Amino acid sequence: MLCLKLNYEIIEYKGLLCIFDIFKEKTVYALNVESHRINGIRKNLCNGTSDTNADSVYKHLLLKKREYFDDYTNIEYLDYFRTYNIINRDSFFGVELFKDLIMKQEIYLQQNKKFRVKVDSKLGLDLPLNIPFIDYVDDATEKIDMFISNVNSITKVVSHYTLTISVLVSEIYIGPVHHKANSICYEIEDNQEEPNKLMNYEQRLIFFFVERIAIVLFLDVLDKMHNNQIIPSRFRLKYDRMSSEITASDYGLELVCI
Repeated sequence: MLCLKLNYEIIEYKGLLCIFDIFKEKTVYALNVESHRINGIRKNLCNGTSDTNADSVYKHLLLKKREYFDDYTNIEYLDYFRTYNIINRDSFFGVELFKDLIMKQEIYLQQNKKFRVKVDSKLGLDLPLNIPFIDYVDDATEKIDMFISNVNSITKVVSHYTLTISVLVSEIYIGPVHHKANSICYEIEDNQEEPNKLMNYEQRLIFFFVERIAIVLFLDVLDKMHNNQIIPSRFRLKYDRMSSEITASDYGLELVCI
């Protein structure tokens, strides 16, 4: 499907539909359109359309500015990256790093690259987590990018990264992320409590952090962002199941940066 490349955004400004080039940090094309048509035009430009009677603006830009477009096969994947970029653009250290990120995303889109994740069944998480770039792996002998497990199982599966999650009776711990290239010694005091069944809102909380950890590891951008402190990759996040309080904790754990 022919869609705008990732380095272009649609902006509405004083009745004008503007195509903003993120790399050049300026508007490169503008058209005067009715404001009520903006959302429909944006959808066609960003997600493509197979409608032969597509909006005239879409057809006009395909004819006049074909270099702004590329042919994408995975629109869900493309839309996920585009949304991520809009939300996180100001989080990166400079335009050049963000440009490198978008170029990497374009390559991943062409390759339909996936981030392969295995989740320890003992955690009791209901899968799948619906993220376009994640493939869930059941066979421990397959290549795995990230293993999500409790601390006691981290040596049982070979993966590039391991995200530790502990579900106890009164607390849930998320993080940190273990990188296989580093030497790390986990010294977490485990009282061997049997985990209780996770509530739906607790699963959503875990998935909130899992998704953010997975995307920064997949794109390898953790060290390129200003506000990566909220992602428990280098520290241990503690969620109190009684009070719903969330704190960062290093209790009983040697912190190692990846």
